[in-house]
Amino acid sequence: MTAEARSSRHVALVLILLPIVMSCATIPREYEVDFGRVGLIWEGTQPRQVLIERTLVVPRDIGGDTALGFEIHPPGNEPYEVYSVHHLPSDSTATPSSAGFEPAANGGIKTPTERVVGPRVFSFGFDETDPIGVYLIEVFANDQLVGNASIRVVDPESTPASP
Repeated sequence: MTAEARSSRHVALVLILLPIVMSCATIPREYEVDFGRVGLIWEGTQPRQVLIERTLVVPRDIGGDTALGFEIHPPGNEPYEVYSVHHLPSDSTATPSSAGFEPAANGGIKTPTERVVGPRVFSFGFDETDPIGVYLIEVFANDQLVGNASIRVVDPESTPASP
């Protein structure tokens, strides 16, 4: 095979593979959101929130060590704005609290918007007025819905202990 023929084959191969490589490079990774129980771990003297269990059943731990929450992983290292909308059980009479929540347009309760970079954990503790039942949580990044889950909040006595 001549040098010219080999060169033509290489050019043809590059032209065939270039669109495939370019399409892979331009497909943006999406946000990933995990839901479950959030707790604290200690790094020296500083506490850090972590998702300790990915689950759709969470005990109503009033004033305890765990809370309902989610962990969001962005597609890159660019800053983004995140908030969530919580739809409480249908028999709930709860209203937005002093935690800075506000009514959402679709009938839920909206958390304050935070501008963050990188993965982040958000948690929501319980008090005596928070009902047992199914909570729908919608997570928004840059005003786009990136995840949602129906979380069943149960009485702590009905939940097996975690390891």
